[in-house]
Amino acid sequence: MIKIVAKTNNVDNSIIDNMKFLAQIRTALLNDSVAKEICNDNGMGEWFLTAVPIRFEELPVSAKTQEGSIVLNSKLKKFPFPTQMRYVIHELVHAIQHALDKNKDSDNQKEYLDRSDELEAFQYQIKFDVENNDEDIEEYIEGLLDHHDLDGSKKKEKRKELLDKV
Repeated sequence: MIKIVAKTNNVDNSIIDNMKFLAQIRTALLNDSVAKEICNDNGMGEWFLTAVPIRFEELPVSAKTQEGSIVLNSKLKKFPFPTQMRYVIHELVHAIQHALDKNKDSDNQKEYLDRSDELEAFQYQIKFDVENNDEDIEEYIEGLLDHHDLDGSKKKEKRKELLDKV
């Protein structure tokens, strides 16, 4: 006797949702002037925007770059798209740094905001924010500097450095 059982099509919506988020991010990258500028300023062709791996994971931080891949915290999907892209732009800089082996002699001994790799990433991120984000950029920078315990002349100097590409 043969028994026929109907099977429901169990589509994993989380995979589809991730694909939709990643497609939106990729499309934005390919059309963003700051993303293109990052590639061009580093002697990397704009083809890199098509090729750089991007994925979501559960992370203890908002985003990171790992072996040239941009890894975004899954919780970012709940944030407005310009905020998501802020992290993508920041990590794009690091992905190019990894690809060009610019981090080989990293200055990891320095304070976070004094590291050349982080400073460059924040400069482009802030430029992106100025062009695309409705948030108060001064407020964002103030929060960033406070988070890293900068004050006085050091804070003023770092603010100027962060706004260097704007």
